[in-house]
Amino acid sequence: MTGMTGMTGRVADTIIEARGLSKAYGLAQRQAAPLLRAPDPRAAVQEAGGFLGADAVDFSVERGELFVIMGLSGSGKSTVLRMINRLVEPTGGELAVDGHDVLAMDDDGLRDLRNRTMSMVFQHFALFPHRSVRENAAYGCRSAGSRRRSATPRPIGRWSGWGSGTAATPARTSSPAA
Repeated sequence: MTGMTGMTGRVADTIIEARGLSKAYGLAQRQAAPLLRAPDPRAAVQEAGGFLGADAVDFSVERGELFVIMGLSGSGKSTVLRMINRLVEPTGGELAVDGHDVLAMDDDGLRDLRNRTMSMVFQHFALFPHRSVRENAAYGCRSAGSRRRSATPRPIGRWSGWGSGTAATPARTSSPAA
């Protein structure tokens, strides 16, 4: 899926691409997958006793692009993020990261993807409360043995809206989720 021609006519350096990415909860994969092809997948999954956490999500992220997933509480943002690194298994769709089919990866491939290509920090879970946001973000790189300068995240306040918040501890950045 990488190297697709975008609307500008140039070939994009696509690093993440999702097409029709869906997740049905509460049903076995074999039962849920055909329901995603129904005229109204949400209703079909619900009638079968499940619920649709993400419905045919399409997006692409180009190298260097700042990409934001926004939505109301319960709209599927975390489900989509977790499907990208397969912490949640998608029920349907296609997903490529840096040109590699993530859905076809075996355990070793997933481990490599998660250790070398992407990571995820869960808010209010497994963070060191005595360390700053920046120190928590750098911990994964350092524990993997990186001594490169990139193991210390650059200030992110200017684009995150945190200002100097990267020096704050996790408890001071936002309130716990309800």
